[in-house]
Amino acid sequence: MAKDKLVRIEIGVVGLDCKACSFAAYNIVAGIDGVEQATCSFKDGLITALIDPAKTQKAVLEDTLKKRNVTLKQDQVTK
Repeated sequence: MAKDKLVRIEIGVVGLDCKACSFAAYNIVAGIDGVEQATCSFKDGLITALIDPAKTQKAVLEDTLKKRNVTLKQDQVTK
């Protein structure tokens, strides 16, 4: 799929303390159908993915990570 058709998403995660944890989270996301490219940073606590929106959505990635016991950051409510 052409890169201009892909959607970039970011998912904040908690508890990626090392490169091995980061690599495990990366493998979870990278293995999902529709994920064309993924990165995972334990330093930033962030998973970034380019997805084909016809095949998957951010919620699918989040649900898959949760099922594999990866803790997602909660959205901060600003007042």
